Amino acid sequence: MEEIETILERLSRSAESPLPFRLNEAKPLLLDFSASNAMIRSMDGSQLAEFVAGLLSRAGSGLGIGAYGEDRVIYSRSPIFGSERSIHLGMDLIVTAGTPVFSPLRGVVHSFRDNRRQGDYGPTVIIEHNIHGRTFFTLFGHLSPESLLKEEGDAIDKGGVIGSVGIIEVNGGWFEHVHFQIITDMGGRKGDFPGVSSRGDWPKYRRLCPDPNVLLGVKALNKGMKR
Repeated sequence: MEEIETILERLSRSAESPLPFRLNEAKPLLLDFSASNAMIRSMDGSQLAEFVAGLLSRAGSGLGIGAYGEDRVIYSRSPIFGSERSIHLGMDLIVTAGTPVFSPLRGVVHSFRDNRRQGDYGPTVIIEHNIHGRTFFTLFGHLSPESLLKEEGDAIDKGGVIGSVGIIEVNGGWFEHVHFQIITDMGGRKGDFPGVSSRGDWPKYRRLCPDPNVLLGVKALNKGMKR
């Protein structure tokens, strides 16, 4: 069976942008949420949101990027993750609240849920894709509540509207962004899937959740331009 990364790379040539602009044309800025960024260690949710917005404004960037596989210090302030889970399993696309979010690929609505806990995804939509003989899923987290006005099984065209980015008050207390994650096996879950792994579980989740940038192709990630 063809490897999922090979399929994603092939699909990247014709995939639609998940945002209403081409990602590489928005001067994407790769942000650093790891322990090496001492400035963010003690920030609460609103302080972190202001900090991120300021970085993007000063850089003249229309898009912030939070990298896949980053070992993050920002999760230590949330009781959901505790002291063990810190490795990011998706890719953050940081834009203003209300920005429309689109499906890069055709599929159907697998499930959705408002994951309301502080530090969680908030409104979340998961799309199922069956392409080139493989089934996989894309998860969109931190959306607006209106994004949940769906039915399981609804068809989603390539470029079809998923919803919009939520405000900090509804998205789990995070800076405004959409968490985009690729999942190869939901394991029976609906409306939710771990977006953060422990270091010990990272090899397992790296297989379950391949790098979304194989599909999205943000060049700044390859250059390692962090702030």
